[in-house]
Amino acid sequence: MDTAGHIVIGTLSKHTATNIETIRYYERIGLLPAPARSSGGYRLYGTGHLKRLNFIRRARTLGFSIGEVADSSGSRTNGSGRAVRFVSSRRHT
Repeated sequence: MDTAGHIVIGTLSKHTATNIETIRYYERIGLLPAPARSSGGYRLYGTGHLKRLNFIRRARTLGFSIGEVADSSGSRTNGSGRAVRFVSSRRHT
């Protein structure tokens, strides 16, 4: 982490063993909150992103689908980082 306590996407990728494109995908679908940006446009991730991504990775390793991971928290985030409800297409019995 740099002096402001942020890391760039490549460092986050290495710390979590997650492909950079997968991280970007999780952001696009709202599973991972959008990070702050540096003046140069680089994504700057904090501790919360690291913890959330580790949680997602563990859940996926255990066999949970992306929808189930989103359902486990009851929400996803939109591009602004605010939580939004995720409605699963899966029927609950």
